[in-house]
Amino acid sequence: MKFIALIPARGGSIGIPNKNLTICGMLPLIDHTINAALGSKYLCETYVSTDSGDIAAHCISKGAEAPFLRPAEISGSESPMIDVAEHFLNWCKSVGKSVDALVLLQPTSPLRKAHHIDEAIEHYLDGGCNSLVSLVEVPHNYRAQSQYEVNGRLLKELNDSNQRHVRQNKPKRYSRNGPAILITNAKLLLSSKKFYLDPIGFIIMDKRSSIDIDDSTDLEIANLLLLNDEK
Repeated sequence: MKFIALIPARGGSIGIPNKNLTICGMLPLIDHTINAALGSKYLCETYVSTDSGDIAAHCISKGAEAPFLRPAEISGSESPMIDVAEHFLNWCKSVGKSVDALVLLQPTSPLRKAHHIDEAIEHYLDGGCNSLVSLVEVPHNYRAQSQYEVNGRLLKELNDSNQRHVRQNKPKRYSRNGPAILITNAKLLLSSKKFYLDPIGFIIMDKRSSIDIDDSTDLEIANLLLLNDEK
């Protein structure tokens, strides 16, 4: 089965200017994802979809492939990621490149490593699923039993106040961690225009590896962790 990685990396960024090329742990942010993809024993090729010539040139210099620039109409801050994947897979068809499964790797997950990708692909192969997503456990203080609504200056409990839950008794919940890894059957993605296709498999990643760079605080935390790894 042919697994091909796609790293979406548009040039614009609202929270962090030029985010994908911002230094994080001594490397541009996107380099961590390129290195993880190139280190995978299952990924056949690694492509970058970007609307930026600078990002494309940088990624090519690091060993990834960026044979086209993404059209402006699917490169905005609110452009659906499914459109980016569909554009890439249609490009693959136009050049006669076969893809069995698309492995979407967000460049905002710099602590996701090659072994996480390989674990996900192995689960995908063994689980008989059409798609697979990486998850992280939701911290106990963010689970439903600890949530409130805010009404002006007052709080409204969403749960029975008499049903207090100690941390150990709160049921575990999981959330997509970006996601750092999303694998989808390429043919079904094109026909359905969906990433999440039943049956859906998963892997659970630890909190550290699941950091998703959305703002400057996330970047600062990831930078500190990566610099510590370099020591």
